[in-house]
Amino acid sequence: MSQSTTKWSSYCDLDLERLGDATSHNVRVEVVEIKGSGKCPLGIKVGDTYEFGAFPPSGFCVWATYVIFPFVTALRFGGDFKEFEEEEGIVHCCCIDPNNPVVFRLSRIDG
Repeated sequence: MSQSTTKWSSYCDLDLERLGDATSHNVRVEVVEIKGSGKCPLGIKVGDTYEFGAFPPSGFCVWATYVIFPFVTALRFGGDFKEFEEEEGIVHCCCIDPNNPVVFRLSRIDG
């Protein structure tokens, strides 16, 4: 680990050199799977995509937001989840619905 990298948690490396302009990284949130019945009770469907910046997009499920927002924030500020993902700037997580968990693929938008 370089001097410019500080361990943010046991799961996320935070690169301090990429912290300079946090607003330059938005995060794409894509629905990749819905487990259980395959239907989200709020109408989210596989293939739906959303873009998060400093705030969640209007109309996005508030329960899913609570779960994914810490991951979105880490990605926006240069964090990676190398212990779980092979690709930089990517993480998968799911909402808290115990019967039909929606699986999201979060990816940092560089540029």
